[in-house]
Amino acid sequence: MFSFPFSSFRLWEVRSRLDNRIARTLFAMVDQEIVLLHGFIKKQQKTPPDELELAKKRKKQYSQNL
Repeated sequence: MFSFPFSSFRLWEVRSRLDNRIARTLFAMVDQEIVLLHGFIKKQQKTPPDELELAKKRKKQYSQNL
């Protein structure tokens, strides 16, 4: 398991190797809490922009509901 930052979005990615594929979970730190925003199965080398956009949208929604 590794974590990789998307520093411009303040998001992090954890990659978990499963049997024949790799799962990714995007998360953020909000008020000293780890907030899991989106999980998906890796289908390409680079994280798809729509997956990042969904995580950014969920982070914004979470922050607004505090």
